[in-house]
Amino acid sequence: MTSKLISIVIVSWNTKDLTLSCLESISRGVFDDWCNVETIVVDNGSVDGTASAIRAAYPDVVVVENAENIGFGRANNLAIQIARGDILFFLNSDATISSDLPVRLLKEFDKDKSLGVLGCQLVDAGGRVQKSVRGHPTFSAVLYGDTPLRLIPFLKPAYERYRQKKFDFSSEKNVDTVMGAAMA
Repeated sequence: MTSKLISIVIVSWNTKDLTLSCLESISRGVFDDWCNVETIVVDNGSVDGTASAIRAAYPDVVVVENAENIGFGRANNLAIQIARGDILFFLNSDATISSDLPVRLLKEFDKDKSLGVLGCQLVDAGGRVQKSVRGHPTFSAVLYGDTPLRLIPFLKPAYERYRQKKFDFSSEKNVDTVMGAAMA
């Protein structure tokens, strides 16, 4: 098996402590000769010293420092332009990862060449699984989703399919949409 590189992309805006915790979780990663990691943090004009704190604590992390907040999407696009990885993994600055996640992501992509995006199970600090998938947004789900009309009995099934109310997070499965908080 040839060595693979995963580029972990994190956008930060005044989240110094959270970003440092995120980077700490990445640094605890269990990697092997097959998996290498490149970490890129795009700092969106933070005034809390995020960029300098990252450079001091994690000199191997690539830090892109913007003079102003250019937005989440544009900041991710900046990182994409310099990323060298075989796989891009977008991770929110307030998230932490398990030590084997990068290796598992690379192995999943290597195993199934048809994969477009991989989402991750999100668990909050209290150990509760977070809703991190959605179904395809049908007309009725979008139209009624954020209004009391979603409670009308004949509209409720479409809304629940979209929100994946009965989704079983205990195993891998194909979904229409994954949460961008942690996706490769």
